[in-house]
Amino acid sequence: GIYKLVVPPGSDRICLRWKDSWAETPIFRDVENTANGIRISRTKPLQYPKHRQQFLRLGRTCGFEKTLEFYDLRRASGKELTSEYATI
Repeated sequence: GIYKLVVPPGSDRICLRWKDSWAETPIFRDVENTANGIRISRTKPLQYPKHRQQFLRLGRTCGFEKTLEFYDLRRASGKELTSEYATI
């Protein structure tokens, strides 16, 4: 599975092979209404403004005083990686 992948020594990335049938499928996809209810779209990408708005709403719902920004995710991830590997 994806959680067992390891970045090769001397590299900063992993190249993934995709099936041709997935080549044009967005990774982050929007939702759509169907006759059977709401579902994840197979073709419609999640647009940045919509995702940002949902992210801001999540921060307010959680009661954060500071307005959440995508930068906060990158910064928190970097801190977590730094602290995890600082002891190696």
